[in-house]
Amino acid sequence: EAMRLAGHNWDVLELPSFTAVPAGGATADQASSAGFRSFGNGFLRKDEGIVSHVRSDTLDLLHKSSDTYEIIQNSVAYDVAELLFEQGFQYETGITLDGGKLCALTLKLDEPITLPGDDSEVLPFGCLSWSHDGSAALRVRSGAIRQVCANTVSAYEAEGERLGTAFTFRHTNNVHARI
Repeated sequence: EAMRLAGHNWDVLELPSFTAVPAGGATADQASSAGFRSFGNGFLRKDEGIVSHVRSDTLDLLHKSSDTYEIIQNSVAYDVAELLFEQGFQYETGITLDGGKLCALTLKLDEPITLPGDDSEVLPFGCLSWSHDGSAALRVRSGAIRQVCANTVSAYEAEGERLGTAFTFRHTNNVHARI
């Protein structure tokens, strides 16, 4: 239910990537020598070593990458969040930005803490953010900023680095084993 409410209830599909040359963009000889095949009124060639990442619900393009890029599905971030539930966290906010290219979850720990130098109580947050456009890894961190937009996601990432509470899982081989 939380995935649906946050707009994360879709998967990333990996599809072959192609380059198209419209009619008039190249001669048949030029296209043939560059590995293109005739297709409709133009030419088409499969991009070797490149894949397209699209949303399963809309088929909107999220990213093109090398075929070694490892997809981290939205459901994986929710699996990580569920591990934090065992520590007392609960869902606070889920956001989907730029058509799903950037996603984030904010989890709240309903146990106020006091930070050094400030007598007021704050609620600590556990935050996860991840991208499907190659711009960011899956990041998990804690702090006191609630993620509600791209700016607060960036601020939270900086706070997690400053506090030493950031964990990063890059879209590389064996990422799922590391998670």
